[in-house]
Amino acid sequence: MIISKFCKEIELYDNEYAIYNNLYMNIIFVDKIKLNKIKEFNVTDEERKELIKSKIYIEDELEDENNFKSILLKKDNEMYKIKTMYLCVTNECNLRCKYCFINNQNEYKNGVMSENVAIFAIDKFSEYLINNNIIGKLIFYGGEH
Repeated sequence: MIISKFCKEIELYDNEYAIYNNLYMNIIFVDKIKLNKIKEFNVTDEERKELIKSKIYIEDELEDENNFKSILLKKDNEMYKIKTMYLCVTNECNLRCKYCFINNQNEYKNGVMSENVAIFAIDKFSEYLINNNIIGKLIFYGGEH
């Protein structure tokens, strides 16, 4: 028994943690003492079952690899399908806000997407949507000048 390499922990508040396998996102909330016990495999049978179910505890590294591959291969997994494309046609803007990071960086000024690039991106996104039987959204971003 090992802890999955996809297992993450985040301190939420003082002495409150979230622990989860980022492939499955089954979150368990624990305090620091419980977190340390989990890391040391010093848990009750009931807790062990929950940690196995949440894929925090796994049998070996091969199980991690297989879990990762199975998620990648799930073509019908809605969570991993791209449904929206933002097409940033320009970063020019007529507002010139002082706080805007784009207007304060010369390398981003006056950037306009070519028509060929826009058509190519839309064609590829459309092809992806059709091949995966998805109803998608195309959002145009920029072009305020």
